[in-house]
Amino acid sequence: PAVPRSPLFRPYHGLLSDVSSAGGLVFLACGPDGVSICELGTMNEVNHVPLAHEAGDVLVSGGIVYATNGDQGIKVLQSSGNSLTLLASWIHPQGYRMDHLSLYGSYLFASYRYGVQILGVTNPSAPTAVSSFAVGADEVSDLTIADGKLYVTQPNRGLRVYGLSNPASPNLLGSFD
Repeated sequence: PAVPRSPLFRPYHGLLSDVSSAGGLVFLACGPDGVSICELGTMNEVNHVPLAHEAGDVLVSGGIVYATNGDQGIKVLQSSGNSLTLLASWIHPQGYRMDHLSLYGSYLFASYRYGVQILGVTNPSAPTAVSSFAVGADEVSDLTIADGKLYVTQPNRGLRVYGLSNPASPNLLGSFD
């Protein structure tokens, strides 16, 4: 049987790449369409923000929405109710495509090609590059943070685990290939 769909729900045609939720809302990274906000219960779209390039990952924390935007870096948006306002953009100095995001305190970790970029987001309107580090000769496929550790996966190199006792300078704790 067909799944009932809200008449307001945008047809994304398989381009959804990530989801995050906060305050009864769902935030969708919609590939070349940008970022959409939908009501959690009904999935009615209540707002949409087009981005210049592909929205690949979306992360929401404390009313701030971080979205990767392909080779245009990271977009920082303010969420207030159903509205989104662009606060800032950050582009990697070498123009690398930004792919995956994770937040640890006032630090935003973003994967790019063969490494991880760390941004200070104490002031979300002005993200600052804190440091970056390479993780090897294979592209990063995902990253997440839990219990003070950064977990980075790579398709052909497995899992790398970094300690975040100093978030600006993660130290490699071990790897599993």
